[in-house]
Amino acid sequence: MAVAADKTLYLEESDSFEFIRGLDRDTVFITGAVFRQGAATIVADTAIWIKGERIILVKDVYIEDTVYNLAADRVVYDLRRNSADAIGDTVVLISHMDSILAKGTNAFYNRDSSIFRMWDRPTVFINFQDTSAVTQIDADKISIESKNKIGYADGNVIIKQQDSESNSGRAIIYVDDEILLLLENPKMIRGQSEIIGDTLILYAKDSKLERVMVSGNGVGNFKEPTQKDSTVFDITNLKAAEIDFRFKYGQLDNILASGQAYSFYNPGSIDSTEIVKNNVSGDTLRLFMNNGELSVVEVIGGAEGEYFTGKYQTKDTIRSFVEDTVVYASDSIRYSLTDSVITLNGDASVKNKTVALTAYKINYNTARELVTAYDDSTVIDDTTFVYRPVLLKDGSEEILGSYLEYSMNTEKGMIRKSRSEYEQAYYRGGELFREEKDVYYVEDGCYTTCDHEEPHFHFQSKNMKMIQEDKIIARPVVFYVEKLPLFIVPYYVFPTKPGRHSGFLPFSIGNYQRGDGYVHNVGYYWAASEYWDVLGALDYTENLGFNYRGQFRYNLRYVLSGSVTGNYANEARYIGINEQKSKRWNLRFDHSHTLSPTFSIKADGTFISDKNYYSDYSTNLDDRTNRVMQSKASISKKFGNASLSAQFTHDDYLDQERRVDRLPTASFSLPTMAIFGSSAKDASGKKIDKWYSKFTFGYRVNLNNYNDRKTDTTGFKSRKEYLTMHHTPTIGLQQIKISYLKLVPSFSYQESWYKVFETDQSLAAGIDASQVYRRYAYSASVSASTDMYGTIEPNLFGLQALRHVITPSVRFSWAPEITMNDDVKKYTGVGAGGAKQKTMSFGLDNIFQAKVKSGEESKKYDLFYVNSSASYNFEAVGHKWSGLSTSFGSSMLKSINMFISASMLHELYEPGTDKLRWWSPYLQRFSISTRFNTGGIFSEYATESRSDSTRAGAGTGRQRWSISVSHSYSESGRGALFSKAHQINYSLQLALTPTTDVSFTQSYDIARQKSINKNLMIKKNLHCWEASFNWVPQGSNQGYWFKINIISIPEIKYEKRDSGTITPFSSS
Repeated sequence: MAVAADKTLYLEESDSFEFIRGLDRDTVFITGAVFRQGAATIVADTAIWIKGERIILVKDVYIEDTVYNLAADRVVYDLRRNSADAIGDTVVLISHMDSILAKGTNAFYNRDSSIFRMWDRPTVFINFQDTSAVTQIDADKISIESKNKIGYADGNVIIKQQDSESNSGRAIIYVDDEILLLLENPKMIRGQSEIIGDTLILYAKDSKLERVMVSGNGVGNFKEPTQKDSTVFDITNLKAAEIDFRFKYGQLDNILASGQAYSFYNPGSIDSTEIVKNNVSGDTLRLFMNNGELSVVEVIGGAEGEYFTGKYQTKDTIRSFVEDTVVYASDSIRYSLTDSVITLNGDASVKNKTVALTAYKINYNTARELVTAYDDSTVIDDTTFVYRPVLLKDGSEEILGSYLEYSMNTEKGMIRKSRSEYEQAYYRGGELFREEKDVYYVEDGCYTTCDHEEPHFHFQSKNMKMIQEDKIIARPVVFYVEKLPLFIVPYYVFPTKPGRHSGFLPFSIGNYQRGDGYVHNVGYYWAASEYWDVLGALDYTENLGFNYRGQFRYNLRYVLSGSVTGNYANEARYIGINEQKSKRWNLRFDHSHTLSPTFSIKADGTFISDKNYYSDYSTNLDDRTNRVMQSKASISKKFGNASLSAQFTHDDYLDQERRVDRLPTASFSLPTMAIFGSSAKDASGKKIDKWYSKFTFGYRVNLNNYNDRKTDTTGFKSRKEYLTMHHTPTIGLQQIKISYLKLVPSFSYQESWYKVFETDQSLAAGIDASQVYRRYAYSASVSASTDMYGTIEPNLFGLQALRHVITPSVRFSWAPEITMNDDVKKYTGVGAGGAKQKTMSFGLDNIFQAKVKSGEESKKYDLFYVNSSASYNFEAVGHKWSGLSTSFGSSMLKSINMFISASMLHELYEPGTDKLRWWSPYLQRFSISTRFNTGGIFSEYATESRSDSTRAGAGTGRQRWSISVSHSYSESGRGALFSKAHQINYSLQLALTPTTDVSFTQSYDIARQKSINKNLMIKKNLHCWEASFNWVPQGSNQGYWFKINIISIPEIKYEKRDSGTITPFSSS
């Protein structure tokens, strides 16, 4: 607005006026007033003109200016500030220049700055002259700057534009740029769809919406009618850190979501019995629309999704819900809703029931339930040259190939250039077909136990039939060594059955790193009985010869078990032109024997002919890297409450020319007992306590006979040999009462005896081997406590008495510093410590009790307790006082099974200093928890007699119920280290009948406002069968599980999960 050069106010017309002269100001009362100030015209029925200060305009006030026109019931016009304050039932302000119309009950208008403000829920119309493009704004307060073309709306802002409505706490309107900025919980609603985020920015052009930017916690919820039926809707939910909505010709055209983006799509279906959902997530999501309907979804970066279908079906009058879930992931995903095809590119994977598929590229046709997968043979990776094949997993079975077609509906499929592994054996094939579950047909199949890409040998067959976890049937079969065919048979069966059963061993062929080739594990396994078995095999290693292996195992449950394994090699090597023969072997054994409930023996050992045996003959990494051969035997015997154990060990260090014997290490222990016997009894049977009957004694001794021999690289032999005996007697004294004071003294003592034998190492350590050494350590403590009572007897409403019990306590502990024979302790590594110790601990326990009359009897209840403790360390450097620990608990509501407990820790020192804060310690940690349990019977019914042992016979059954609720809250630390946890859990159990149980559990994280876990379980006994159903409606383990099995033979069962069906007659 251009401010008028002449600010003088002129009275141009009036019906009457009265002039009153004042000391400071002259006042004119005017009726029918018409004023003019520059280009502005001011009209009112009545005016009070205080010259040089203001005009008070009353009734039918109208102000017409170059920028704004104002109409109101009353206006106070400030002549000095050139501004107007208007009030009335309807205050109207119009700017034809900016196409703005505002209505309310009050307004402020400044002619110089061209600013107006309104409050008390005004309404502003932008582009009010064009009804098809008008924007309506309602808010608690609205202000508009005409010069800058900026408007502000605050407090419950509601903006209506064409077919959309927006809500927020604050809005900024850039009038000329057609930009609308929404802040403070903004939301945009269009039809039955909505957009939510921390900040919403709406862009328009020529009054038509072109773009909506959502910044921070963006959410888009879309509900659009399907083309088939306007009463059926497609529902899409979108979440991301930032979302960009683009519009074309007033309709949504595409969406870009970035930053942990999620899309949940639920297409509408006329068939109410069918449910379809497709959820995807990734770094970035792009959604493309066609005529207002979602047509394509693209996910880029860390893409993963879940396609869910479910349908109600009726079979034999039983209605059930059948569901199926396909989980998929890849580097990028494209989902075409028009073609019903999901395309996964780069490290793609799909999982359905027990079937999992990985490949470079996967197409999933959701309408036909058809999966096609491709390897990366057409893609060149210049950085890794890693080949990514198609990999199909079905249960424990894995098949690789270059191309796959698989029908989720029929569970039939085909794989080209297939490969798989069974029980350490491998197969390859041209094309593999699956025509029925667990049965596969292969063209041009190859079977081998060699894991090389080009196997050293294999069996080739034109036609193979593979029965999962059973056998492979091939015909005809040609045996090849590398590419040379050796013989042909018309028919052969390769066993692939897992588990323990007799049969030929799968052998292997390979090369050691040094270049020698080998053929290993050619032999037979005989499962002779359930108590023992035998294995015999031979290995051939190039340049070494044959190695014969045997193993015998035995097991008689609860009595004995063990095994003996041996290898023997008659080796021939050529050194130059001379042949060198040697016999090399190894022997392993283990045995465990329980002779009686109190006596058992165990032994095991490993022996080899030379230190390089495993390096030459074993392919097991543990064998090749284990450089200590150990043999040991142990016995364990109990004598009443006493026990004796001993172990004899021999360690042979292969790389150090070192041997260590412990012959033996043993221990003997006696339980704690009264030294002078238990208390005597008088004639009435009452105990007569004597002061000396309170002394107790316990004892434990450990023996170690140690011998260590080693030879260094120069041939020097070194030895360490000693015998130690470590005694740990315990002498205790039960509580002593002196008047009201309770004392508990305590004393502990440990002593070690050493006999060091003269060796080079003892001489180097300066230890005289002619002596027997001794070392001891001891400590003492005493604690004192007393109980103080306070009681009141109200005798009201059955409450007979209240009692407060205070128990102060103090404990002093002490131990001297002992350095006796430190060099011997260091040499043997045995002996008690000798650090100096002196501490004082303080405690104050409070318990509050009640005595309540119940009928003719009185009962005592513990209402709650409050306990505090702290300690002082005389030997500590720095803070000698510990923190003040306080705990609280209550079971006053025990009758309804409700319990409360809490704890807290206060720091007594000023943070970062040694200054004590006795009266204002700060809280370092706090926690509180409650628990509530209750239950009952809601019905009784008659039961029938059953002959089998699973029923208790005829009688009365009860339908029981129980509920449990627990709550916990904790916080610790301050500032950046502050942490808080807040959670509630509850569970419900119902015993509907003697054979039917239902339980439901729920956990909720209050701090994160998130449900952690829900679980529903139903169990049913069906005579000799039992059935169970478990449902988890949400979370990472979401899904259901159903099982029915014979009670006496649980292995015979049928099991169904949301991830697939497990075959009957097998364990899960």
